[in-house]
Amino acid sequence: TDIDGNVYPTVLIGDQCWTAANLKAAHYNDGSEIPNVTNNTDWRFLNTGAWCNYENNTGLGATYGKLYNWFAAVDPRGICPLGWHVPTDAEWKLLESALGVPAAELNNAGVRGEAQNVGGKMKAQTLWNAPNGGATNESGFSGLPGGARDGFSSGAFYSLGDYGNWWTTTDYGQFNYGWYRRLSYFNTGVHRTGYYKRNGHCIRCLRD
Repeated sequence: TDIDGNVYPTVLIGDQCWTAANLKAAHYNDGSEIPNVTNNTDWRFLNTGAWCNYENNTGLGATYGKLYNWFAAVDPRGICPLGWHVPTDAEWKLLESALGVPAAELNNAGVRGEAQNVGGKMKAQTLWNAPNGGATNESGFSGLPGGARDGFSSGAFYSLGDYGNWWTTTDYGQFNYGWYRRLSYFNTGVHRTGYYKRNGHCIRCLRD
């Protein structure tokens, strides 16, 4: 249960316990409000934490969880429920390894684990656009296609139904990027790459 009273299902994958739904918190754990930034121009110039609902629609936020920039994900006040945290890139790799991504692919950028249907094992079987490649949700991760919000040029929302995107807390190391993960409607793997920290992505939490 987060500070706002939202309750999350959980799932054990390998030796890790994950939330099985996207984060919806609007406050940090000390009670400080995370700004809800709705204006597109304001969003793409932020260097501090913020959240929004997809298309600023509360109904979509209830279904898919909120979109957060990277600065909210790494804020030391904590955004996940007490006893939980936003995972690092390395912790995501442990999840992916447990679901079958080969060791030789784990550190690659781009799509990994396609032959092993790792993305399909992580995707919910509803709400995705066709063909929702390989979706079985065998892992119980219940990944949803919550889309994203551009943090570079327009501040616009995009890809609801096509992609699910989740932040890690790990700095990409260049271009003002952070590492994140993506599941796609058209393939069966897990995409590992970096993108603008001002972008809006979903967050999953991992038990400490």
